[in-house]
Amino acid sequence: MREVVTLAGRLGLPGDDPELLRDGYNLLVRLRPAPVVARVATVTAVVRDLYRTRTLPHP
Repeated sequence: MREVVTLAGRLGLPGDDPELLRDGYNLLVRLRPAPVVARVATVTAVVRDLYRTRTLPHP
């Protein structure tokens, strides 16, 4: 959550009162008081990185 609030501040968005909406494959955070919802890849990012780095057999 801290990273989401930090990034929101860098982008000029108020996010002083973040609200966690969902914590699953993606983290969904409402950046109150702004009418913005941020989606942060959590498990999805890890799986994607593993898929990219695995060695596929050559035919």
